[in-house]
Amino acid sequence: MKDSASKDGPLYQLCVFDDRRGTEEGNEDDKVLVAWPSGKISRALASVVGLAQAMISFMSNFEPEEPCSSINTANHLWALHQLEPHIWYLMLEDKQLLGASLREEAIKTVLQRLALLIRLLHGPMDAILAKDSTGAAARQLLQANVTEFMERFLQGREVAYAGLHHPLSGHQGLPKLPLPWAQFAGSTWAASNDGCANPRIAANLQGESSKHQQARVGLTEATADGAVKGLMLMHGRYVLWSSLGIGDSQALHILATTAILPAVAANGAFSLGRRISSAYSARAASPRGSRPELSPKVWQVHSSGVLGLQSMNTGDLTAESLLHIYLQDEVDPHILLPYRSGEALLLLLLHDRQDVADALPELISQVKKEADATLKTLSTAANAELQATNHWHVPSLRYVFRDGLTGSVRGSPSSKIGTLAKETVLLLDSVQASLDNNWAYDMHQDGSKDLVIRGSQDAWVIARQAGSGRLLMAMENGADSNLLETSRRADALGYRLQLEKPV
Repeated sequence: MKDSASKDGPLYQLCVFDDRRGTEEGNEDDKVLVAWPSGKISRALASVVGLAQAMISFMSNFEPEEPCSSINTANHLWALHQLEPHIWYLMLEDKQLLGASLREEAIKTVLQRLALLIRLLHGPMDAILAKDSTGAAARQLLQANVTEFMERFLQGREVAYAGLHHPLSGHQGLPKLPLPWAQFAGSTWAASNDGCANPRIAANLQGESSKHQQARVGLTEATADGAVKGLMLMHGRYVLWSSLGIGDSQALHILATTAILPAVAANGAFSLGRRISSAYSARAASPRGSRPELSPKVWQVHSSGVLGLQSMNTGDLTAESLLHIYLQDEVDPHILLPYRSGEALLLLLLHDRQDVADALPELISQVKKEADATLKTLSTAANAELQATNHWHVPSLRYVFRDGLTGSVRGSPSSKIGTLAKETVLLLDSVQASLDNNWAYDMHQDGSKDLVIRGSQDAWVIARQAGSGRLLMAMENGADSNLLETSRRADALGYRLQLEKPV
């Protein structure tokens, strides 16, 4: 394929391919499972995939443990991501159209988010391909959600691109709200005997004796012989607590912010006729009835507070109308039960068993009874935290903090980081790239690094790395600031974020 940019061409092109397929001459396009934005597998795209696979194979000779993640050409950046063996996500970006704002790590983040979502919604790709070796089923399942994801990603072009490509954006982690543990421990949340894998809800226990607390039966043990596999609790877009691993928590958070929360916000905005028409159109588009679960229009908020997928029959809430999702290390699906109470969203993962499906009405009733008061208390605490911290804004500083151990991210609001001068952003980007390139090495060594740079227009950029935490911050209009004062500002922010100062 000629590597040239077109002013009328797309900024991004994306495909998903299987490197085991299409090995016979003339059948190369069988490798491709998804093509976006065209939706059609062209010879040109098959050639791009073939070249990418050749580069992957070549680079594996030098880095056998590190799969190839990017290819740079004169006019394009090719970003690659592999979540499971042999299945690759490839995105092509037009350098001439995106210009200096292009950040390789930002594009990789998009691919990682998409791959996590596809794995969450559809499970292991090998299991899908094993049922239909032609790949037709995989293409039908993936195309609708990939299209929905990319279209929503591209909404509000200038704002979306600026946020994605800004080095202080928080796209690479979970926006966790650090409420005091006392809000959860003892009085509101308790883990079952096997730890966080099966958390239980124990509402309204404040003031009760320890014996009474132990006697109180939690949701997990009381319903369908342990119906709950795990849970995640959110307040707005913020994660308050999760019993899941980092990857599963990130995938569930993306699903919630992309589809579930917008469906809650639009509740009542879509008429019944429009919802039925949307559900019918989505199903009619595929003989297997696949539909884009990432679209808020296919979600329905029930009077019980539970959110399910649109039903073409009675509209009643059943196990079949609830979304089934897959955790990263498991091949069997789980039932997702999203329960909304005010600004709180409780995402329960239920075991996909017949006794759980039969007990669903009782389970929903129990969730509503036991969780409502607790969720309201936590929402009040979350609102107080957000108001007190002003969404973590620090006057005169622009920053982002990432914790690699928990996957959490905190940072300045997007409206604030957008005020930085272009020169400062470029300097931040350079420092960020340096940290990314040396992250694995530094973590293997002493795990700490402190870097302070003064740029043009009296701007200071500080990068601090300690253990699993990384802080990147900028301070402009610091004409009267010196190295010592700037370092003290970094110390104060690091202390607030509980980031250990490098020795």
